[in-house]
Amino acid sequence: MKSGLTVETAPIKSQCSRDYFYSKNPIFENEFTKIEGQQKQLFARIIEQQYIPPLNSRDHHDLLACIMFQIGRTVTTAAHQDDMANQFGKAILRKHFERDGRNDMLAYLDRVNISVPNGVLDAIQQHLTMYPLLGDLEVALFLNESNEDFVTSDHPVALCNSLPPATSPHGANVGFASRGLLVLLPLSPRVLLLLSDREVYKVATDENGIVKLAKARDVIELNIAQCFNAHENLYFASAAKVPATLSTYRKRREQLRPAPPALSETPALTREGKRAILLHCQPLNGGWCSRERLRFATPPGPESTSKEMPSFATHFGLRW
Repeated sequence: MKSGLTVETAPIKSQCSRDYFYSKNPIFENEFTKIEGQQKQLFARIIEQQYIPPLNSRDHHDLLACIMFQIGRTVTTAAHQDDMANQFGKAILRKHFERDGRNDMLAYLDRVNISVPNGVLDAIQQHLTMYPLLGDLEVALFLNESNEDFVTSDHPVALCNSLPPATSPHGANVGFASRGLLVLLPLSPRVLLLLSDREVYKVATDENGIVKLAKARDVIELNIAQCFNAHENLYFASAAKVPATLSTYRKRREQLRPAPPALSETPALTREGKRAILLHCQPLNGGWCSRERLRFATPPGPESTSKEMPSFATHFGLRW
């Protein structure tokens, strides 16, 4: 995505892979292979039968676990963990060195990088532990009947939130327990899963939980969510089937590829009334919405007087 190059043919073996990415212990690789096999069977059934797992069924739990497993196992997540550890760790050390007058240590601090050992395994464990947080999200299946394919990426689970910023003191969040969370996962060029907060949004599905997309612009904006969340690469069946998506990405490239969020420091008070510093980092959010397919179930806040999703772009816009 940095180069903007389109590669029509590339070996699959070298994609989204790295030697000893998880661990040098073969046990983990073997166990992950078993999980991938189960995941493949479930996704194949969803695609072929247009099957949405019933709420709280075994397949439903497996689906949520598969989604969290996928989020936790990517380079994007590992890089995010290292970035947070580096920013928070150095901020804490800086305060200690300043308090203790250690100017000699402060001089070297910017040369230090703090990372998480076994970060990918830690991320996978954390995400799998949190999978029940997705249990109250409504699952919908989007079937693509347009002339534009869905795309996927090296970080295929896109997290978004289309709530107006006024609904939260820190803006719309993409934490797994956040109000207004949206989860998008393309399964094929023609099928995409959407998980949405049923207390905030009402997805315009049929009685089977299916949404059929006939307009290319619908698909393009869903694809743009992938562009925002991707680490380095987008994947598609053929460039000839995603021309509008690639064109839209190039036009919005600066918006879609912002710099990582920086740590903020806010003066605060402890419960004992002592002065303190609150360290926080607001995650990037590619807010996705649609006037035709997604509406607010309840008014989102004082800035909106309508139950209809405000338009941040022409149709399925991203909010920046």
